[in-house]
Amino acid sequence: MTHLFRLLFDALLALFLGTMLFQANQLPVGGGVGISPAFFPRLALVFGLVLTLIVLIRDVMLFLRQRKASTPHISYKAVAYFILLMAMTTGYVVFSEAMGFIVVTTLFLFVTVAGYKAMLVGEGESRSVWSAGSLLSSLLFAGGFSIVAYVVFSYVFKVTLP
Repeated sequence: MTHLFRLLFDALLALFLGTMLFQANQLPVGGGVGISPAFFPRLALVFGLVLTLIVLIRDVMLFLRQRKASTPHISYKAVAYFILLMAMTTGYVVFSEAMGFIVVTTLFLFVTVAGYKAMLVGEGESRSVWSAGSLLSSLLFAGGFSIVAYVVFSYVFKVTLP
């Protein structure tokens, strides 16, 4: 993965988290009793934004060092995965209401995990990302996580999911 791709991803993630934090600040504050509905989203988004900015600063420094050492190389595999991830994220938002949380989340996580595994395997490595075992582990992770998340949010936090 190139430093340029990482910079682009980090910047877009920081922009996305900043936008979500702005939206979380539009949530109602609450009546003074207990924790307001805006507390957890704000806390998670501030935490994620701080970590993303730390990673962005580190990646800018690495990019500047690499730029001095050599000319940057763009990995087409990484760019293709980035485009796939953006398309999957858009599809997740568009189809989540129609298809339901568990189905859309399982599909999104399966493609994301399998694609990330494929991106990490280097040229000439012998292990296959597309083997039945690897795909099955990705599917089990995606399905298991989706079901656990649904149960936790629906029954523990009493949040209605699509």
